[in-house]
Amino acid sequence: MNTSKMRHLEELSVNQTFSMFAQSEELKKIAAHFFESMESVLIRNQIVDALQHYDLGTVTAVYEIFGGYVNRSFGIYTEKDGQKYEYFVRKYKYGINETEIAFEHSMIDYSKEHGLDIAAGLIRTKDGSTFVKKNEGANGDSTDIYFAVYEFLKGDDLYTWDTPNLNDEEYASAAGVLATFHNAARDFDPQGLERVEPKIMEFLPTLPEKYMALAKTDIDTKFHTYYKNKLASILKVIESSQIPNHALEKMPYTPCHNDFHAGNLKYVDSKVV
Repeated sequence: MNTSKMRHLEELSVNQTFSMFAQSEELKKIAAHFFESMESVLIRNQIVDALQHYDLGTVTAVYEIFGGYVNRSFGIYTEKDGQKYEYFVRKYKYGINETEIAFEHSMIDYSKEHGLDIAAGLIRTKDGSTFVKKNEGANGDSTDIYFAVYEFLKGDDLYTWDTPNLNDEEYASAAGVLATFHNAARDFDPQGLERVEPKIMEFLPTLPEKYMALAKTDIDTKFHTYYKNKLASILKVIESSQIPNHALEKMPYTPCHNDFHAGNLKYVDSKVV
């Protein structure tokens, strides 16, 4: 074998291998930081680009708000005619249907007009729309993305994952807000718009199969053990919560929030605002 034109693949010592491994770890950190920085620049530029469709002045600062895990939320500052303003911006989850956004926004408008005055109002674009549709991607691989701008609500987020504590007055206020929403939205006409998800009484019967399948998964944690021990009572509650069609047809028909909990509310002086 003539090896004169071949590359010799030499062995590396343990120390040489460890040195290269350490360098690869550092490269991994650099790559992660680079990705995070570029993603931050991208989302800021996307928000500034979307805000060109509004008459809100110049965007001066953008802050991401953490807590949710479906859509992405941002607090922004703008400046117009020498005045400083603040708004809430939502970037909707990938894959959302445009009609779902229209459905949500029409319900917000209706509810605010009929008593839910503490809800964050939608800010209209220059052409009167409640959201902006953009495109994300390049080289033929792209997807539609959506942004909406809302009033920024005052108040504090008191109920968090690590401090889920409210006083009785705050819980009572939250219950009152839910009742106000039901009352404000009771005659809402979706005009053919709806969520992609099934309605609540169509959704409940699908849960037992999913929960039983989850119980069979090979997860060795105290949480999963507790879950399996409580599965029978969970399934019993699901069964008892289902309403026969003949009774359902006689009941009032109104929107329900489906994610109404203390962490989705803001408070001032023990009141939901």
